[in-house]
Amino acid sequence: MSILMISFGGALGAPSRYLISSFLNNYSILSFSIGTLVVNIIGCFFIGFYISETSEVISENIKNFLIIGFLGSFTTFSAFTKESLELYQTFGMTNSFLYILVNVLLCLSATYLGYKIS
Repeated sequence: MSILMISFGGALGAPSRYLISSFLNNYSILSFSIGTLVVNIIGCFFIGFYISETSEVISENIKNFLIIGFLGSFTTFSAFTKESLELYQTFGMTNSFLYILVNVLLCLSATYLGYKIS
C-alpha cells in the first residue's frame, strides 16, 4: 500500500511542480528561475509541517502520499542544480553562488517554519 500511495502522490506532485514553475517563469522579469525557488520553498514548508511530531494524527499512508510522493516530486533538487550551473555559465560565479545560498537558506527556513507552526 505504501508504494501505491507514494506513486500516486508523485504522479500528482511532479505535474503540479511543472505547472506552477512554468507559470511563474513565464511571467518573471528576473534573470533566474523563480519557479523552482518558489516550489521548493512551498514544498519545504509543507515537508516541515508534516514531519512535525504534532502531526501524528496523520496516518502513515497519508504521510507517504504527502511527504515522499507529492512533496518529494513537487520539490526538485535536480532543477535547482541545473539552474545553478546555467547561472554560473551565463552570469558567473557570484550570481550562481547567491542563487544557491538563497535557495538553501530559504528552503531550510521554510522547513523549520513549517515544523514550528505545526
